[in-house]
Amino acid sequence: MNNHQRAHQLWSVLAFAAYNRQTLTYSFAGKLVGLPAAAIGKSLYPIQYFCKQQGLPPLTVLVVNQATGRPGEGLDVDDFAKMVQEVFEYDWISYKAPEAEVGPDAEDFKKASENH
Repeated sequence: MNNHQRAHQLWSVLAFAAYNRQTLTYSFAGKLVGLPAAAIGKSLYPIQYFCKQQGLPPLTVLVVNQATGRPGEGLDVDDFAKMVQEVFEYDWISYKAPEAEVGPDAEDFKKASENH
């Protein structure tokens, strides 16, 4: 499975976490998609790029370091609580990207990464 396919897989996990108003540790998110915690960040970047390009709240803010309770260094966070609240309030379950049945597909993430 390539990085963009993993991003598609993670999108559903994160959309569900947002619906339930939860944050996930890198370790737990990794267990849910079959990746080690250290590999999750690489699969979050396409989601981060896609959200930014589409004007969506930063869904990746929900994945946090277990020790700090905050996202990794790859996500610039000025007001963490405000960002999390925006993500919780967005209707991720209903969001569908063009050509995707549920959320963006791997090709959407590939394009977002290339345009970053």
